[in-house]
Amino acid sequence: MAKKLKGFIWILFFAVIAAAFYGGFLIGYNQGRGDAIAAEDDGEPPAAVRTETGVTGTEAEVDENGIGQIELSVEEPQHELEAGGSFEASLVLRNSGSAPVREIRFRIDLPGSEWKTTIPEIDIETLEPDQELSARLSFTAPADAMPGEYQIMVKVVARSREREIESEAVQLEVTLTESC
Repeated sequence: MAKKLKGFIWILFFAVIAAAFYGGFLIGYNQGRGDAIAAEDDGEPPAAVRTETGVTGTEAEVDENGIGQIELSVEEPQHELEAGGSFEASLVLRNSGSAPVREIRFRIDLPGSEWKTTIPEIDIETLEPDQELSARLSFTAPADAMPGEYQIMVKVVARSREREIESEAVQLEVTLTESC
């Protein structure tokens, strides 16, 4: 029994030492938005630390250990049109993270396969921290669609630091009215 207790104490001792050593090099694992931010243990905070409201630190500073984050907003989320009609939605993408974002593309969920959309080419290779990009997407309802309420979900998928990231989806609400 004493031998087992002694072995357990040694295991516990090494676990505490390992946790103290490893903890000195990791700051905030799974904290804030779920990203680990590695930093040297020099007593100084990292250049940017993720919080619930975004990134704190120097504006537009690129953090070697951070990650980009896309915020997507729509200027006018509600649209009214007749069946077969079209509308445009103006979207703003913003990198609110602390690292550049690349390979930006839209992911759109339409109400049905008959709905059509035109997605513009994104003419920017890299979206730097605090940089914004505007895009206009156009949508066309089917000519034989029933009057009623429809939703279109739009999100942005991109890459930052070799990880796939995505924005929260924005919802476009479309009201189809009867044709005159």
